[in-house]
Amino acid sequence: MANYQYMMSADDVARELNCSKSHAYKLVKSMNKELASQGYITMAGRIPRVYWAKKMYGYESYHRGQYIKLLLEGKLNDHLHEVDGECYERMELLMEQMKAEAGITEELKTSDQMKWVGLMNNVRSSAEEIVLDELIYV
Repeated sequence: MANYQYMMSADDVARELNCSKSHAYKLVKSMNKELASQGYITMAGRIPRVYWAKKMYGYESYHRGQYIKLLLEGKLNDHLHEVDGECYERMELLMEQMKAEAGITEELKTSDQMKWVGLMNNVRSSAEEIVLDELIYV
């Protein structure tokens, strides 16, 4: 925990967003203006990591303890990447099962594309809802 940096530089922002440094400086400057208007002391070219996460990714206080722990240990991105992978794996599995139950086949795709697209959209929406309930909104 001793190596954790509470502030992000514009270079860190540029790396995280894969954008130019000048664009990153504009983002940091804009966020610093918001913080200053709320009465916080700011540093040119730097932004608090917690504020960055809140503004860019919408992280709030529902699981604040776990979020802060992961953030301070520098493990937040790894955790989010792991959850994202789990979600995609679960989506693929659910979609395959639902396709089999609904009788969605490649044959249907070639014979009636509109019906196939409609059924696939329903399957995807149902699978997304299940994954969100099981893995995200817990």
